[in-house]
Amino acid sequence: MSGHGHYAFANLIEGNIVEFIHVSDYWGPIGPNNVFLRNRTTKERILIEDRTVDQVIVGNELTSPTGPFVVVDGTSTGAYLHGNNEGGTLQWRTGEAQSVVNSYFYGAKPAFWDITDPWPAIGPEYAVGTHTIPAKFRWDNRRMDEFPSITAGGRVSNLSTRGYVETGSDILVAGFVIAGTEDRTLLMRGIGPTLGDFIGQSAVIADPKITLFSGSTAIASNEDWFNQSGAPAITALSQTLGAFPLGATSKDAVLMATLSPGAYSVHVAGTSGSGVALVELYEGSATVNSRLSNISTRGYVGSGDAIMVPGIVVTGGGRRLLIRAVGPELATRFGFAAGDVLPNPVLTLIDGSGNTIATNDDWEDTGAASTMVEVSKTVGAFPLTSGGADAVLLVTVPAGTYTARVADAAGQEGVAIVEIYEVPE
Repeated sequence: MSGHGHYAFANLIEGNIVEFIHVSDYWGPIGPNNVFLRNRTTKERILIEDRTVDQVIVGNELTSPTGPFVVVDGTSTGAYLHGNNEGGTLQWRTGEAQSVVNSYFYGAKPAFWDITDPWPAIGPEYAVGTHTIPAKFRWDNRRMDEFPSITAGGRVSNLSTRGYVETGSDILVAGFVIAGTEDRTLLMRGIGPTLGDFIGQSAVIADPKITLFSGSTAIASNEDWFNQSGAPAITALSQTLGAFPLGATSKDAVLMATLSPGAYSVHVAGTSGSGVALVELYEGSATVNSRLSNISTRGYVGSGDAIMVPGIVVTGGGRRLLIRAVGPELATRFGFAAGDVLPNPVLTLIDGSGNTIATNDDWEDTGAASTMVEVSKTVGAFPLTSGGADAVLLVTVPAGTYTARVADAAGQEGVAIVEIYEVPE
């Protein structure tokens, strides 16, 4: 890997396995502030020479026996060297933390990381050459995979969240915004008994009630889905959308409504008792001038079948999403009692094939906290307190179905909110 000329400045070169790294102004200035993070050289050293200025060399592995391993010649200035593993000798700057950020690009393990080696695979945490990267693994195993590109322009069209419904304020509350200029038809379901066919009737809420709110005003409600004049239309729309069928006299609750642009919430509670329930939102009409956005679910997170499991459907192409599991901030910012919230959420995103795409415990440990802050501002999400234990993922995913599992790191219980924001391209 050789960089020189054309004033290529402020680039990130991360996670590669190469024969050597050579940065030079010999053919013209490369430009300052290029960051070489967690790369591995296999044959030669990292060489910075010929009046090169302000290069950053951090967390790299050098396996070549050529010494010295990292060379900055006498004409080059401002080089920052830290955490490089020089053939088994770790090079740390005096007075600085002996650690290296996981990544400056990804907030969590990327979706393409389909090997058993840990992510990141290169850095001062390991002996030199211990692990590999997916590209090297494919090359070594004669795999020439073709990866479909993630086409932008997709959107979140459906949301379902499974969670535990208690009494009082510990119910499932799905919030959403219809953005745009046209009305939108939605199918909203509060599932209990039919969910019991999958996880056991004793675990679910026996008689759910669903209520639709605009602000603080209840505008529609239902207990038994079949006990309303629109039941045939609900059945037809459910079949069109691919929603799983409900028994003809099941006590699940369903609403179908055409709503104007604005903010709404759907509350799923039990008429008596407590148990696991499923709240679902489906877009039921096709229009290009409105869409679901800023979807969230608040509920009680238990353990086992009672953890919170939002399901997300992305249609029409790939989409960048900000997903947040918020517990402690509910107490800090919104007045929830500290003992009532989920103390340490862990957020894990899983694709439709059961593969873990990304996971996070404590939002500032992503290695991209400043990016999370800026993206949260962009989408209008409330800020999270520095040092808090809330969890955040920033991912770009292709069209498909996903689940985001929310549990506590220590198996504790409490109220949490899961938020899903579409990030502007």
